[in-house]
Amino acid sequence: MNKLKRALGILLALSVIICLFCGCGKKQENTPDDTDVPYEEDMPEDTIVLNDGVFSLCYDDKKGINPITGAAPDNMLFNSLMFDYVYKLTKDNMPYSEIVTEYTTNDFSWWVFHIVEDVYFSDGSLLTAKDVVYSIVQGMMSDVHGENLIDINGISAMGSNCFAVSLREPNAMLPNLLTVPIVKREQGEEDAYHLGSGAYMLSEDGTRLVINPYSRYKDSLPAEYIELVTYDEITEKISAFESGKVDLVLNDPSSMYNLGYGSSNEVRYADTMNMHFVGFNTDSNYFMTPEARHAFNYIIDRDTIVSKCLDSNGVKTCYPCHP
Repeated sequence: MNKLKRALGILLALSVIICLFCGCGKKQENTPDDTDVPYEEDMPEDTIVLNDGVFSLCYDDKKGINPITGAAPDNMLFNSLMFDYVYKLTKDNMPYSEIVTEYTTNDFSWWVFHIVEDVYFSDGSLLTAKDVVYSIVQGMMSDVHGENLIDINGISAMGSNCFAVSLREPNAMLPNLLTVPIVKREQGEEDAYHLGSGAYMLSEDGTRLVINPYSRYKDSLPAEYIELVTYDEITEKISAFESGKVDLVLNDPSSMYNLGYGSSNEVRYADTMNMHFVGFNTDSNYFMTPEARHAFNYIIDRDTIVSKCLDSNGVKTCYPCHP
């Protein structure tokens, strides 16, 4: 027994020493020169703050740029920069479009859409209804958009700036489902570089996104170019982000492919449909009654979870599905 007590005493002493050494270190204090100042107060909204003076994104040059198939997760960051969409959704899940000017439907089964007549692809060709139809058809065959478009029975162009869609079943929310990027029709291989009508396009040497000279946004963009960097190893990509060589990455922490980003300078923000919930084992003696499960509801502090754990990038919900 004495030997055991002595051994425990030695282990306790060692643990105290280790804790003391781990806690040692000079506390870094902010000086007037490096004090953090909120960007909203001292900088205009269109200002880009960069660590190395260049805005950079990861680029998978082996997968090409096809926004409809989504084969390369890194390259999906380019979608909104290089391509217009048939429709986009607001944070309130309301559809809006910069391409569709109006639509008509009487029974929510037959829809007619009219599009703008002055939007051009990066090669100078006019975006037409045939390009929109081609893009939606490609989306119907893709894993990314196929489920949303499964009820489309037929689609066709009715002129250069008009197309029609027929549905198998009436659906008043069809515009919400047409969130498909628009590419120039018939561009060859699935993994090829596809032309878009967005603000930027791929440079000839494939190392940058440069301003699309035919874009309607060309005179109001905050950056003349965006540098593209390629990393073959995941560890290289993580290191590049944490050191500031890459400024923005696409990563879903709830995905099985989640990468181990963990630097102190990161800010996560994305609107998703992910829901965090507590599940009860109703066969358990503790939670077999509705009253016990209801009481557990008062233990969870949703406000703290949203503000602290999720860094305000979430919404608390009181129902199985958030409205």
